[in-house]
Amino acid sequence: IGGRPSNGKSSLALQIAKDVAEHHKVLFISLEMSIEACIKRIFCNMMQIDNKLLRKKGFEGYEKEWVEFSSLIKNYRLVISRYIGKTWEEISEVLTSLDDKPDLIILDYIQCLSEIGMKKMEVIDEYVKNFRNLAIEHNFAAVIVSQINRSNVKENDGEPTLSGLKYSGFLEEHADKALLTHWAHHSNNSEPREKFKIILAKNKEGETGVHYIKTLPQFSRFEDENSKISAPDEKHKQAEDIFGGKTVNTKNWNETEG
Repeated sequence: IGGRPSNGKSSLALQIAKDVAEHHKVLFISLEMSIEACIKRIFCNMMQIDNKLLRKKGFEGYEKEWVEFSSLIKNYRLVISRYIGKTWEEISEVLTSLDDKPDLIILDYIQCLSEIGMKKMEVIDEYVKNFRNLAIEHNFAAVIVSQINRSNVKENDGEPTLSGLKYSGFLEEHADKALLTHWAHHSNNSEPREKFKIILAKNKEGETGVHYIKTLPQFSRFEDENSKISAPDEKHKQAEDIFGGKTVNTKNWNETEG
């Protein structure tokens, strides 16, 4: 998932993590945001709390909503970590030690790796290659969030392209699918605030193209423009359709502190 700053890539990645974690085991590795910041976004997303008001009032101002959220989120198999992921070897070590492994790992975002200069490009390329190999070896879906170069969007009327993925040609080369986010309202207030564009720039198993969804930035939330699925059984059916009828038993996914 690639995008410019404040164009929704981290919020989209967190919503994907939360949605998938309703029925599957998800590890969200945040190299940028604190765990508290991630929880705040998920809280706003699920309870539809305005994030500006939350910053002003704090969780204490939404005690009732927090109790409800705490009850709901216990049913999700989601682990958020800031303490692993600076190297692909750390992820490999954790995966090797787990008997019950995650079904999805999301890394947000790869340019937060500490190395700088030309070495950073080499480190990112090595990380992408080995992260993909780990996904194959341990049978999990891997999502890497990436920044887009500023010069890339300037050359393309504000829209990102695949060649703009920052510091790496390996991201473009090794990805099975590449989604680029574009929120035109961020740079042009005359554009509709809720209109959010997802560009499927690469797809090894199908067509590329463009899809528009609805963004509610005050809730760090995204919705389909045409339909809104709410019933749990419908959500589960949709997940079965996406994953070819396969479901995963997550009852043994242990709660993890920290």
